[in-house]
Amino acid sequence: MIDYTSNRHNETYTYKRVAWDNWVEHESYPYITEGSLELAADSDLKVTGSFTFEGSELPNTADLLRVYYDFDDDNGEHAHIALATLFIAYAELEHVDTVLGIKSKGTLDGSSVLKVLQHKIYGAPFTVTANTNAIYKAVTLIKECGLNVEYTPDITVLAADHTFDSGVTYLDIINWLCDTAGYTPATPDAYGTVQLQPYTDTINQSAAVTFKNDDNSIMYPELNVANDWANTPNVVRLLYNTDQACISAEARNESGSRASLDARGGREQTYYEETSELPDNAAKITSLVDLAESKLRELSCDIEYVTISHAYRPLTLYELVQVNYSNMTWSGTLDTLSISLTPATKCQSKIKRELYDNILVTKSGQILRS
Repeated sequence: MIDYTSNRHNETYTYKRVAWDNWVEHESYPYITEGSLELAADSDLKVTGSFTFEGSELPNTADLLRVYYDFDDDNGEHAHIALATLFIAYAELEHVDTVLGIKSKGTLDGSSVLKVLQHKIYGAPFTVTANTNAIYKAVTLIKECGLNVEYTPDITVLAADHTFDSGVTYLDIINWLCDTAGYTPATPDAYGTVQLQPYTDTINQSAAVTFKNDDNSIMYPELNVANDWANTPNVVRLLYNTDQACISAEARNESGSRASLDARGGREQTYYEETSELPDNAAKITSLVDLAESKLRELSCDIEYVTISHAYRPLTLYELVQVNYSNMTWSGTLDTLSISLTPATKCQSKIKRELYDNILVTKSGQILRS
C-alpha cells in the first residue's frame, strides 16, 4: 500500500495520447512540461485542465490526453496513478524558427469527456415518456455518444411524460434523469469513464480520507473556512400556471435558531419556480404546497466550506473527507480539488458541509384561477 504521508521520490508526470475511437493508449508527449487540473462539483464538465508544451512536435487535439502521476514512497512502493483523461485544444500556439528547425510552444486547455454530451444538442423538443427507467435511459444516451459508463442500477421510473425544449443538450437531459433518480450529476473518472452514482447519506459514513495536522500530516499549515449562509433560501414560492388553472404556494423556514436566518436578521432569501406539471391523481393545490415544502427542506440548509492545501492523494468528487485541525474536527464532501502538476504536487481541496437540522415550516396555498 502506498504511504502518502512519507517522502516521495522520483516524481514524474506522463502525458499519454488516448485514441478517441477505441480508447487505446498510444505514445507519450514528453514535450508537455507542466500543467494543472481542477475537479469541481458545481461545474458542468466536472474536470478541466491547462498544460504548457514546447518542442518540435504538436499534441494531437483530435484524441484525448491522459495524465499519470508516478512516485516511490520511503518503503520502495511505486505509485502509478491516472489523474484525468481530457480532450485538449490549443489556447496559445507559437512557432519559432531555430537553428535546429521549427520549434512550437504554447498552452493547451483540457476538458473532460462530458464535453461530448454538452456539444450534442436536440434540434426539436425531446420527450422522455412515463414509466421510463431514469438511470437506464441516461446510460443509453451516454453510450449513444460513444462514451463508456459505469453505474449503480436503480428502479426509479418517471411518473409522467417529461418534455425538454429544443436546444437541450444530452448532458442536461442526463443530469435531469440523474437528479430525478436521486443520483449525483454525471461525473467522469480519471480514465474518462462516466460515473452515475446515487447521492449517499454521509451522516453514518466513515470518511474516505482524513487529513490531520500531526507528525504524519501532508497538510500545509493553513486552513480557510467560509459559508454560504447569505444565499440559503428561507422562503420557497411556487406557481402552477396552465390554461386550466393558476395556483400559488409558499413554504417558509421559521427556525430562528438556524445560523443562516440569524445572520440575515429576518430578511428573506426567496427561491421561485414556475411549473406546469403536477400529479394528476391528487388535488393540485395540495400537491403544489407539498412540493414547496419539499423544496424548502432540500434547499434550506446551512452550507459551510473549509479549504486546505496538501500534498496529493487520490480524492473523488462528492466523497466524504474529514479534517482534524487543532481542536476542530470537520467533515464534508469534496467540492473542488485543484492539482498542480509540478514537483511536490501541491493540491488545494475545498470541502463542503451541509447542515440539515430539523426545521419548522409554515406553508400555504392560494387558487388564483381555476
